[in-house]
Amino acid sequence: MTAKENTPILDAIVAEFETLGAPPEKEKSKTTYTLQPSPMVHTPSLIAWAINGYAFEADRPQMRKVIGDTFASLPADAIEQLLSETVPFTVEGETVVFEVEA
Repeated sequence: MTAKENTPILDAIVAEFETLGAPPEKEKSKTTYTLQPSPMVHTPSLIAWAINGYAFEADRPQMRKVIGDTFASLPADAIEQLLSETVPFTVEGETVVFEVEA
């Protein structure tokens, strides 16, 4: 066996050795947001409309404002992630649910 040929067992030992002393990975916490409908707003339709409008760079500030004004407790970074489709969302009835990393 040459120096460049490693066995699977040796590879596992080397990989384990390389992780010694490495800081543990921090788990990222996630926050779940639930956007409820109201008599005036069908949430899935509003979010679909805003995502579509967000595709146009000139319209992005207005899309963020509409969603921020409609769902006042929603943080700006969560709005950004939702409208840019960085995070997936689900529709449960008339409610939109999504998670963002804190």
